[in-house]
Amino acid sequence: MLLHDVIADIGSKPRTSVIYVREGSVPVTGATEVILVHDGEAPPDGWTYLLELWIAQEVLEVWSAWRDERTPSLAEACEAVVFYAENDAYLSDEDEDPS
Repeated sequence: MLLHDVIADIGSKPRTSVIYVREGSVPVTGATEVILVHDGEAPPDGWTYLLELWIAQEVLEVWSAWRDERTPSLAEACEAVVFYAENDAYLSDEDEDPS
């Protein structure tokens, strides 16, 4: 499964799941392969932590709140989640890629 698949269907996934990416997956994008692991379980060898699913959901809620409740596109949602995972900070309007 790819990160954009998880983000597109985030509301139906268990909030306690943790998102992992393959070790060495740089840069992480919506097209990056991911797995979901139940909180408290160890990921398979070769996978590294990205973010808890409940935090990813919160990231998207904050993204919308900071943009007059606009719903992000799938690309914007993935960008916001990856930004948070890499920077431990929410993506502001000033941080966004203008392209």
